This record gives sequence, structure tokens and C-alpha cells, in this order.
Amino acid sequence: MVVVLLLLLLTSTSLAAPSTPQPSETPQRTEPDAVAVVADFAERRHLHFIVAFGCWPDGGLTAMRTWSRRGLRASVHVLEEVRPDLGALLSTTRGAIAVCTALACPGALQIFRKAAGRQLLGAQRHWLLLGEPDADQLPQLALDSSVTLATPDTAAPGSWLLRDAYGLGTRLVVSPAVGWQPGSPMPAPPSRDNLQGLAIKAGIVKVHDDFSRYDDLRYRHLDTWSKLHYAISKVAAARLNFTHNIVFADQWGTRVTKDMFNGQVGQIQRGEVDVAVGGVALRAERSDAIDYTTPTGLFQPAFMFREPSLAAVSNVYTRPFSRGVWLSYSLAALLLALLVVTSQRLLARAQGVLSATADPAVAPPWVDVPLVAFSIVCEEGMQDPPQNTSSRILLMFLLVLAVFHMTAYSACIVTLLQLPSSSIKTLESLFSSKMRIVIHDLPYNINYGNETKDPLIKSFYRERVYSQPRKAFRPLEDCVAQMREGGVACHADEAAYKVIGDTFLESEKCSLKAVPMFPLRGIIMAVRKQSQYKETFSRTLTWLRETGLLKREWTRWVAQKPRCLNRDSGYAEVGLTEVSPALLMVCYGVAASLAALLFEVLLHRLVAAKQGRQKRQQKPGTGNTLVPRAFLR
Repeated sequence: MVVVLLLLLLTSTSLAAPSTPQPSETPQRTEPDAVAVVADFAERRHLHFIVAFGCWPDGGLTAMRTWSRRGLRASVHVLEEVRPDLGALLSTTRGAIAVCTALACPGALQIFRKAAGRQLLGAQRHWLLLGEPDADQLPQLALDSSVTLATPDTAAPGSWLLRDAYGLGTRLVVSPAVGWQPGSPMPAPPSRDNLQGLAIKAGIVKVHDDFSRYDDLRYRHLDTWSKLHYAISKVAAARLNFTHNIVFADQWGTRVTKDMFNGQVGQIQRGEVDVAVGGVALRAERSDAIDYTTPTGLFQPAFMFREPSLAAVSNVYTRPFSRGVWLSYSLAALLLALLVVTSQRLLARAQGVLSATADPAVAPPWVDVPLVAFSIVCEEGMQDPPQNTSSRILLMFLLVLAVFHMTAYSACIVTLLQLPSSSIKTLESLFSSKMRIVIHDLPYNINYGNETKDPLIKSFYRERVYSQPRKAFRPLEDCVAQMREGGVACHADEAAYKVIGDTFLESEKCSLKAVPMFPLRGIIMAVRKQSQYKETFSRTLTWLRETGLLKREWTRWVAQKPRCLNRDSGYAEVGLTEVSPALLMVCYGVAASLAALLFEVLLHRLVAAKQGRQKRQQKPGTGNTLVPRAFLR
């Protein structure tokens, strides 16, 4: 902290007028008192370096020795010899300093005015002005000016009257005088938490909503962050007693030249706005243009989507059983079907009816074994039930096995059709999926593709966003509506949760997932560089956080992710995506049957052509050579 003061100004020539009968008494009394006041001032405010301006009778050697004995370092300057570079003299690289001067010394007020013009009265430089100044002579001060006026108390010899001076806009505020005795604890500076109705130029970004609805919670999903921070600022205004002079912007601010920004950050740079009460994101590139107060919270936009079903990303019809179960069941069905056909053929042989022309119902051919097994597995049974008891018993147990298998299989399929896939957990998996991407139409969503250095995100913006901006950037309601239909990922912030909570069914809320693309960012109220309001707002926002008022406003204005209260509240819809493997199997079967039909037709024509050639080559009277019936079948 910085302390301004000291002027062992009252020298024997300045304090002892010619008419004074005791010229030596004043310097001996006043000079040690002033030196002690400065030393106590620095110690009570934990300042270990003093910069003193004055007109010293001995060049300040006495003061330097006194301060050195008390462990204080000092730099003493004679006002007539002060260099014009005040910034170097009042450098705070060593920490906060105490700056002291005596107003009665010629040139002291000019030094103070010059320091005020260069904004060297801030919290790191504590000024102590010895003497009674004229209010009209003091320069315009800032709210964070650290200036203490010290005058001897004529009513109590040895005591001093201390007053703090600071500015409220164009007004000078001087606190009531407080008596102080050197050596006793320094009185605490008066509070500056009453701005007395000061109008502060407050910046707000307005993108999607009219300012007349900024207090209506029904529209909190529009310009959420601006409304939230405006509500926080209103609570701070009630505590600090100031008013808002609103200045609007259409975006937060991106760099347009090496040193300049557009949007609200540019307004702060140019002095058009004192405080960005609508909040800005905490970003390193903005730190050269603006100062940050205390962060109010964190936000992280993300890709929100309804998690696709398991059937949409994999074939659920092969998942109920492991390969071992499928193999053992297939072998068991084939074996039992083989036993059924074998028992029928053995009985036909015993009865003497087994022949090439035998009825398939009595003696089925061996090629029917796979067909019989597949028919029973699918619970279709046999076209011609066996006549013998042994075959019927085998068929019965084969059908019982098929019932158990199909019951377990169907139960697993119904469950799997409603399960989420959990296949999209990262940006890589999202971008490589078949999901269509839609982005909330906000300035930071548009600019992020140009600012990020992530090669994955840059390629995504270049190939899938900037190539079709009209389809990619949509209003929030449209973005959420498309996400609800499925197969669409909507990139938005917490404002989307309000629309989701109003429009989604309970089962749809349970399938909601999010994958962040932005890094986690702090959101904060920003002020001008070296702003007089920085310390006041930082202190007030800290108080709001500690008292819970900040969390209260966040709860009111920032929608939370809807909770999944009942995952089984509705039935999962089964669409073409879910049944596509079964339809694909039918297509394969139709294609195979057409191929077999084509082969049979071709074979039939080949056999017919061969028979025709044989007829033409036969001699008259020779019997026709017939194709065996079994071959034609």
C-alpha cells in the first residue's frame, strides 16, 4: 500500500515567523512530531518504504535517521529538485509505499496534482498530506484514491486530526476528522461502500432478448449470462448505493487489431463503459485491454444430444447369447433334427417303403435335416409331422428346447432395444458418428473455430460448420427441437436446459448426454485498466459470495440439467434403425432365393436342351432316353 506524506516542511524559517519570540522552539517541536506521524502512518498500514517530498532544513537527514532507526526505508526529495518523472519516483516494484508531503511547502500541491493526473494515488501508494488544504485546490480524486489529510489538533496538543479524501464522480468526499495520538493505533479508514447514488456506465451484451424482459424468469434462456450478471449487479447496487447507466453491445469482444477489441471489451477500452455488469469470459488475450474483478462462476458449453440406442450403433440380434451358446444350440438342433430324420428313415426301411420315390412325409431325405433344424429353431415345426412314436418324442423335446431358447432371446432383445449405447463419450467419437451437428447461434460459438488451436476442432469447424453455416447455426429453440428428434447434437450452454425441461418427456430427459468442446471458463465482471471501481466491486462480489446471495442468483437464472426421475416412464420407440438387421436378413434371403430360382431355371433349360439334342440324334424306332425323375427334382 502506498502512503503519501511527509513534509518536515515546517522548518525553522517557515514555522518561526520573525514576530515569533521563540524561533528555535517550533522546529524542535514540530519537526520531530511530523517525522513521528509519518513513521506511525507507515507502520500502522504495514508500509516499509517512504517517499517524502518537502523543503528540509537539513536535506532530510534527521528524518532519514529517525525512520531508519524504526526499520523504515525512505527516499527524501527536496521539492525544488524533484525530477519530472514521478512514475519512477513512486514505483511500487518494492511493494506498497507511503508518500508524504507538507502542503505548506511551495510546490507540494503541484506535485500532488501531477500525481493525481497520472493516476498515482491508487491503493499501492498511500498519500499523507500534512496541513489543511483548501478543497478548491485539490485535484479531482478517484474512488480508490488513498489520501489521508493530517493536521495538528489545536484543542489537544500533540494530537492530530486525520481525514480521508476520495472522489465520487466529479465530487470530492472528505470524511469527518478523527483524533489520533502518535504512538497509538491508527484509526481504520472509513468505509467507501456508499456511492451516494453515483451513476456508473454499465455495459451489457444484448443478443437475443429485449432489455425490457431482463427481469422476467420466463425468458431466462435468452441472454442468460447477461441477465444473471445484471441481477447480481442490482444486488451490488443496492449495497453500494449506485445506479446503472446502461450501455448495450451486440457481442462480448474479439481482437480486431493488435491492441483493439470490438464489442463490450472495446467499449471498456475506449472508456465508454466503466463496468461490464453483463459479465465476460475470463480469457488471457483480454487481460491487456481490461481488468478483471472477482469471478462469479464457471460455465462450459457442450454438445448436448439424446444418447442413441444400442440398436442404432450395433446389431442387437446377435448380442443376447455368446458365441458358445449360439454354437452349442445350433449343434443340438442339428443333432436332434438328424435323429428325427434318421428314426423316420429307419422305420420306413423296416416297413420296406424306403425308396427314391418314397413319400417325404414317410421317409424325409437327408438334405431336409438343416431345414428341419432351422424350422424348429424358429418355432415353425415340420411340414409333415412324423408318424412313429420315437420321432415324435424327439420332435417334442426339440420344440421345448426351441421355446426356452426363443423366450430368453426375445426377453433380451426387448431389453437391448431400450438400452443406450454409451458409445459417444469424447469429441472424437461424436465427430466420427453419424450425428448431425447444430450450434446455438451466439458470437462466441461462431468465433471459437477461428481462435482454437485444437486441430480436431479446427477441422470440424472447417468441414462441417463453416461449409454450411445456415444449417449449422440455429436459434436455441430450433436447436433443442432438432436434438429431441434424435440423431442431432446441439452445442449450447446451460440455457438449453431450460428449454429441455419445458419440452422433453421424462424418458427423453433420461437419455440426455453432453460432451464439452470448450475448456472450462470463468465468467467475471470486467472494468477498465486501473479502474477506480475494481477494488470496490471485487470486495462487494466477494461479500455476495460469502453471504450466499451470489449462489441465489445463479440458482434463479442458470437452469440446471434436468434430473432423470423415472427412466421407465415411457416405451421406447422401435424404428427402422432398430429392425434394420432383421430387414437386412430378409433382403439377403430374398436375394438368395432369387439366385437359387435363376440357377434352377438355367439348370432346367440345360436339361431340356440336352433332351432335345438326344431326341434329334436317335434313330427311328429307338426308344426315348428319359431323364430320371430324381434328377429333375
